[in-house]
Amino acid sequence: MKPFFTKHYRHFQRYNEIIRVISTHGFGYLLELSGIHNVMRWPFRHKKIPDSPRSIAERLRMMLAELGPTFIKLGQILSTRPDLLPAIYISQLERLQDQVLPVDFSEIKQTLEAELGQPWEQIFKKFNSMPLASASIGQVHEAILLSGERVAVKVQRAGILKRIETDLEIMYDVAGFLEMRTDWGKLYKIQDFITEFDRTIRDELDYIIEAKNAERFYQNFRDDPGILIPKVHWKWTSKRVLVLDYVTGWKITAIADLEQNGIQKSDIASKLAKVFFKQILIDGFFHADPHPGNIMVANGGIIILMDFGMVGRLDGWLKERLVRIMLSILRRDVNSLLMVLNEFSEKPFPDGQHLLKRELYYLMDRYENRPLKDIELSTVLRELMELSSRYRIRPPQELAIIARCLVLLDNIITLLDPDTSLLELAKPFAPRLVLEKFTPENMKRVLLEYLLDLTTVMTTLPGKTNQLLQQATDGELKLKIEQHHFDLLISKLMIVGNRLSSSIIIAGTIIGSSLIALKASSSLFGRFPIADIGFLTALVMGMWLLISMIRSGRI
Repeated sequence: MKPFFTKHYRHFQRYNEIIRVISTHGFGYLLELSGIHNVMRWPFRHKKIPDSPRSIAERLRMMLAELGPTFIKLGQILSTRPDLLPAIYISQLERLQDQVLPVDFSEIKQTLEAELGQPWEQIFKKFNSMPLASASIGQVHEAILLSGERVAVKVQRAGILKRIETDLEIMYDVAGFLEMRTDWGKLYKIQDFITEFDRTIRDELDYIIEAKNAERFYQNFRDDPGILIPKVHWKWTSKRVLVLDYVTGWKITAIADLEQNGIQKSDIASKLAKVFFKQILIDGFFHADPHPGNIMVANGGIIILMDFGMVGRLDGWLKERLVRIMLSILRRDVNSLLMVLNEFSEKPFPDGQHLLKRELYYLMDRYENRPLKDIELSTVLRELMELSSRYRIRPPQELAIIARCLVLLDNIITLLDPDTSLLELAKPFAPRLVLEKFTPENMKRVLLEYLLDLTTVMTTLPGKTNQLLQQATDGELKLKIEQHHFDLLISKLMIVGNRLSSSIIIAGTIIGSSLIALKASSSLFGRFPIADIGFLTALVMGMWLLISMIRSGRI
């Protein structure tokens, strides 16, 4: 078997730093509980701090923030997973801020010239050395191109890729260990989660991908004068430099500024909700980080979206399930909700269906007779995901991301207009999505897909059938039988075998001691109490066997 932590000698310094930070914040005992310290055999000190859950959640957030950009992003992703963490931890991780001191302008200048292949003075007429914003991966500066266009320039920090790759290697090592050695690691497929996280953070490191995301949003809203997406300047954009139009406005939560400029808060709240429901339910491509720092309002109530590093994607199948979930919530239809959850399950009929249905009834009953404005769609989605994980149903990751988006939107919309209901605003999109399935273009596309699938099946079926029959004729046909809970069966058989062996040894010891006792007077060992020792050994072993059977509760 390939040993875990094969790279920890190469990353010794970073491992040491991570262990020090974990221990400093009082989580060193987790290394012992998981068994990691036994594999790595590195000395570390830890403090067990018996605190309230809120204190533990706060320390977790502080620990991730201290560990740097990779772990900050990990915390932000974990904040979208109510199926993995309790609500109190989710609320703390949502507060993780990726803000650090800016790097010196000389470093920014080197990156600019290395990426764009010429001195920055030949591209920009003016470049403000003081950043508009600074984060752990990059920082944003205001500049003016030689053409006179005012732009925002996002520049990646030097060396950040190497550090993140080191952290990812460590995460893969730990995930592999936990999945191999712990039941919850297997259940939640930690390696799959880290693989998805790896893809997400690498996408954020590639500014070409972010530029393409911005371009796609620009195209999706090109016909909507109420939405402004900054235009990408492709000529000066690379993997580590992103140049966009400079946009100005007020932060969406700056209530005083909005009121002073005659902007109706209720209109902005309604428009913002519709913008995101269009992204999620119609476009299937949505901004996955709509916190107040990424949304501005310009003159005339125009909404500006910024920072397109984190996006979510939904295919037609998942959009339809999301609509069915929302309609089920609106109608309090438990059976329909249960059907959707079952479609997310790996097994056709997951265990505990009647219990899950009962809990869904209880959940829906809590919202009975409530006005829609008092029902938080994000809260209901999170409760559904928590219920699903309890019954070994794993909803798609995209639903968790949507739930987090709705939490952020709920907070903004409640601040702007407490009477605005996300569920109410989502209702018109459901029939639109249903009608889209029956448009001539969509029907034509679906029919073509069915015909292609049918053609593929018809052309490959004879060959596959012949291959199957040939394998059966040659005696090479193999059937794979998957036995669930086989490890538990083996462990019980081993216990039975051990007890049986112990019983035989005890019986042999008693019989042997009896024979020795009969022959003791004529034996060379007559003066040595071998028989007594044998009887005593048999008694101790018998008592041990009896106690173990009593403790197991199966005597």
